[in-house]
Amino acid sequence: MRFPTKAEVAALFRMAKSPGKAEAELAADETKLKGLLSWASVATRGAKVIDLLSASDTGGRFFGQRGEEVLGISLLKTAIGCGNHAMVRLLSDHVVFDDLLAGEETQAGGLPLVSAGPLLDAFRETAHAPATLLAHAVRYWTVSAVEALLSDGQHAHYSMLIIAIRRDRDGLIDLFLPGGQRTPVATPPLPFAVVKAALDARRADLILRLLRAGAPAHGVQSDHRIVDRLVSLWHGWLVAAEVDVPVRMREGRALAVHNKCLPPTSKLHTHRAGALRLEPVHEVLWERYTAADAHSAHAYCSLAMVRAVAPWVGTDWADGGSTELHKLYPRASFDARLRALLLVAMRCPGVSDSLWVCLVGREMAAQGQPPNLSAMQRRAGEEEREAEHRRNLMMVTLQQLAELGHIT
Repeated sequence: MRFPTKAEVAALFRMAKSPGKAEAELAADETKLKGLLSWASVATRGAKVIDLLSASDTGGRFFGQRGEEVLGISLLKTAIGCGNHAMVRLLSDHVVFDDLLAGEETQAGGLPLVSAGPLLDAFRETAHAPATLLAHAVRYWTVSAVEALLSDGQHAHYSMLIIAIRRDRDGLIDLFLPGGQRTPVATPPLPFAVVKAALDARRADLILRLLRAGAPAHGVQSDHRIVDRLVSLWHGWLVAAEVDVPVRMREGRALAVHNKCLPPTSKLHTHRAGALRLEPVHEVLWERYTAADAHSAHAYCSLAMVRAVAPWVGTDWADGGSTELHKLYPRASFDARLRALLLVAMRCPGVSDSLWVCLVGREMAAQGQPPNLSAMQRRAGEEEREAEHRRNLMMVTLQQLAELGHIT
């Protein structure tokens, strides 16, 4: 192995900037530059390979070398910037795309955008760590590039879905998660960390898709934050926007929160032009409640907070109840299913079918309640009694002070 000469460095940079020259060099059986780059020439001809990974005084910086970078890294970056997939393959015995990712994150993020094509194929063929390449593609590249890597059989980790959620790219999310506009290519295991990422992104629609896909895959004690954090988030937004959910549901109005209705400190972060809708949150809460497991219970939110977001909690449907009470239940999760059963019952001549629908409706309504509803009602009653006791003490104290003449 020897250091390259200035003429060889100049020729390498010219070839890195010219995809046509690199393709011709790669297709040729044996050339001078190809022999200098390939370790196979050492075994066949006993030639010396030039060193592209050590510092030298050959003046490479005058031909395109950047600062203190080694020559191989500069050549690879130049080839990538020019879309030269043949040069990427020629340099694979010395430096590959993984070596670029070993540097600083800003350096990796400064690489050009890559889509599905010959350049991505060259990365895939020469990469030493395919998982690292896939993670970088999910973080920075296009949907087509990620789809090509996943279609090649690369393993999908749940952290890649978290990255896609943080990028707020629905096209990327659909590659990993069912329920989108296309069939997913690869669905990784879905632990609570993925649900937490959707909660942090304030995407109730993603939480619903994750729950339907089987998340969280491993039940842990922090799973109750799915219902608690959703309620606490939306309770704060509804109070700030002065939105009365029960009134709007009775009137049949849209359940949404707009940025213009919130104070500057509570602005919503969303890539959608419209406001965040409350209906997906109702579907998430309904599906969690019907699961009836330990993680579907509210651990921190009070009954008043929950009812401000989900007005049907704590109500008794009672065979349909009044029209006003019926409107407090979610449309997609409860009302639509019940209406479908009623349409079927109306086509039957017997009255027993309608009675059966009422019984089914009562059972469905009971399943859509938190599993610890009785404990929440008991705690709410105790808090109300304590508040009433404090008010009575305050009134007695004020009366005694007034009698003593301290208050005029």
